[in-house]
Amino acid sequence: MLPLYTILIVLNSSIWGLGTYIFNSPTPENDLELSIEFLKSYCLRPEEYGYTGAKYFRINEQNEREYHLNPFISTFLFALSQTGTLSMAGYFGIQTYNSLNKLEFRSNQYRDIQNQLFRTLVIQTFIPFCFMHFPVGCLFVFL
Repeated sequence: MLPLYTILIVLNSSIWGLGTYIFNSPTPENDLELSIEFLKSYCLRPEEYGYTGAKYFRINEQNEREYHLNPFISTFLFALSQTGTLSMAGYFGIQTYNSLNKLEFRSNQYRDIQNQLFRTLVIQTFIPFCFMHFPVGCLFVFL
């Protein structure tokens, strides 16, 4: 049987990847709107680039907003995925901390080394949140 963390990682990345692919994939309306800008700015025709992105609404002929449901679903799945990732990091961090506290160390020096390693793992977990999760989350939600 696969370890729990392997199942959670595959499930989490599948939710994010499939949600983005299904709900934020290119549409004819977006193609029409983007093709003009890409041709003008980058000299690229539609068959020369790919994109994904959430377009929450468009302005119709009556100058009213028409909201699209798919980007909201994608944003919800993204939030669920991010919450899942952070929850997994917290869960496994707490489990590691509890395991270290249950161990009886032979020396104080060994205990200090284990505590330093644990603190290093906490910092290594915090860095991806600051430089990956938060910025990508802002891109998905606000752009």
